[in-house]
Amino acid sequence: MKIFIKNPHFIFWPAIPILLFLGFLYQEKYLSINIYDTYYVFSFIDLMYLISAIFLIIGSGYWFMKISHHQLSFWLNVLNISLTFGGLLLIWVLPRVSRNSIRDYNFNNNLTIIIYVCIFAVILGQLLFPFNIIRGLISKKNSFNH
Repeated sequence: MKIFIKNPHFIFWPAIPILLFLGFLYQEKYLSINIYDTYYVFSFIDLMYLISAIFLIIGSGYWFMKISHHQLSFWLNVLNISLTFGGLLLIWVLPRVSRNSIRDYNFNNNLTIIIYVCIFAVILGQLLFPFNIIRGLISKKNSFNH
């Protein structure tokens, strides 16, 4: 596991073809998000393109920092990877737990809130990435820290 924390691009880059394959597999599916009176509708393939592009940028940033021998924070790497992949996994799994009965409205409403919290956690994880890169560029040490 430490190899993935020290070399996060080994996680982000292989995830790109997997995401693109899932996008092509489910290209007829749509994701709709209702916020008050507004519905946001995304095609699944477009969402996978977006996430793949973000993973390409993040993986390239980690790779650049590795080859330029700049120090990155071990814990910020752990948080970025955990929030990104753990959050995306929860966002993918939780909608499959929803119930269809009208009596389960509170359960589904709470589930929606949990999914929104997971989306917020994934976004927070992405905000840690530039902070980690800037911190690594400013740092005077030239090796990875554990």
